[in-house]
Amino acid sequence: MQVLSDVILLRSWSNQTIDGDVSTCVSVAEDSQAWPLVTSTNDNCLGSDCPLYKECFVVKARKKAMDADVVVVNHHLFLADMVVKESGFAELIPEAEVMIFDEAHQLPDIASQYFGQSLSSRQLQDLAKDITIAYRTELKRYPAAAKMRRSPGPERAGFSPAAR
Repeated sequence: MQVLSDVILLRSWSNQTIDGDVSTCVSVAEDSQAWPLVTSTNDNCLGSDCPLYKECFVVKARKKAMDADVVVVNHHLFLADMVVKESGFAELIPEAEVMIFDEAHQLPDIASQYFGQSLSSRQLQDLAKDITIAYRTELKRYPAAAKMRRSPGPERAGFSPAAR
């Protein structure tokens, strides 16, 4: 029953709010189960196919941001925008000649979360095991190669020291 009451309050608020900033809706609790019923995420947003696209507060905010001379964004949004633009899908924030970051000392760590690669010792061990298996498999397929591997003689003369 509380959810229905909250949905009714949200409907009333949505008709009065200028920008749809949910932090200004003090009549409905932040953890109300009604919020997921009236908000969208990237996963379920229909974009321009949505019947309420023209009234959507997020769409209006994005259009306003695209026309702005100064846009203030945090590190995460800026880097997410770079990822989205790189994919050619869309853009979250407008192009700008200058970007100013507060707390810029955090930017390298946050950027590595978006663009970095990591390799664990477990992955290296698995790679070494796979290489060993492949090597032994190839030796079985080519008996002459297996013989050269064991032989210290002239057959190995053409190999570099690293291959011995």
